[in-house]
Amino acid sequence: MNEHLVADKLRRYRLALYTNITVWVLQSCIYFFWADSKSLLGDALHSLSDTIVIAGIVYLTAHELAHPERKHDAIDRRFTRGAVLLLLVSAGYVLWEGVGRILYPEVYPAGIVIGVTLVAIVGSFLAHRTMSGVAQSMQDHKHRASIMHVLADLVISLVVLASALGTILFGTPALDGWGAVVVAIWMSVRGVALWRKAGHETRS
Repeated sequence: MNEHLVADKLRRYRLALYTNITVWVLQSCIYFFWADSKSLLGDALHSLSDTIVIAGIVYLTAHELAHPERKHDAIDRRFTRGAVLLLLVSAGYVLWEGVGRILYPEVYPAGIVIGVTLVAIVGSFLAHRTMSGVAQSMQDHKHRASIMHVLADLVISLVVLASALGTILFGTPALDGWGAVVVAIWMSVRGVALWRKAGHETRS
């Protein structure tokens, strides 16, 4: 094991973790105190799931650096499945809230949502760039899964941005609900795919 490369990987993942935590806290504060946007709620919950996944990889990488002679497959699978369960439960909640917003539209400050979503997009981009700098030899299945998580978060933020812009341009707050439904479906698809991947690794 090249300890220098593992240490660099740990540093990059810590930077990505701090970026994700900052974005999640900002999104949560905006949702709870200023803008009751259901699509923003979905984005925030997905950011929380990403943060947990990256935190797990930070822990595993630090443990690998401290104990290079040990295997970490079982811990890796537990972290992955725990994050997937959180993602699926969150998706169900977002879907419920989104359908409610479609049936009973409510006006919300879409301008604030656009502002915080632009910050989230920048944060996801920076996290992706930081994690992509990991050496090729260090890019294992955990790395690829985390990269996909961050890219998914970027896509979800774009959906939230589109629904907020549509609400402003067309005066239809129900678009926020439809955006939440799209976010929930995306979260569910990603969750099932990651769960199957973890199961496949268990059998292999």
